[in-house]
Amino acid sequence: MQETMRLNLTKQGDALRVDVAGPVDIDTSPTLRQQVLEAWTPGLKSLELNFADVDYISSPGLALLLEFRHWLAKEDAEVRLLAASAQVREVLATCRLDSLFFPDVNSGPQVPVAG
Repeated sequence: MQETMRLNLTKQGDALRVDVAGPVDIDTSPTLRQQVLEAWTPGLKSLELNFADVDYISSPGLALLLEFRHWLAKEDAEVRLLAASAQVREVLATCRLDSLFFPDVNSGPQVPVAG
């Protein structure tokens, strides 16, 4: 049985906050993308993603995060991860993307560098 993603989108000031639970993968990332695009309105300055309850993220989920960054840069806005599960932090650190979403470079898990 395929696990589903649950979303809660709210506007708070000049931010769109999205609480996500479940996997962000090839099956669910299109829904997340569509919901964010539908909820985004001119004048918002940030997309705040709460990934504390995201139990799995795959490459399509990572691609979506990067797509959000690229799109929001054109909108003079930013994307921020408010929280992330250990699995999400580990994947971001392994792909060396953690500094894009967590400005504090020590926020992610310590991942040994092969060499």
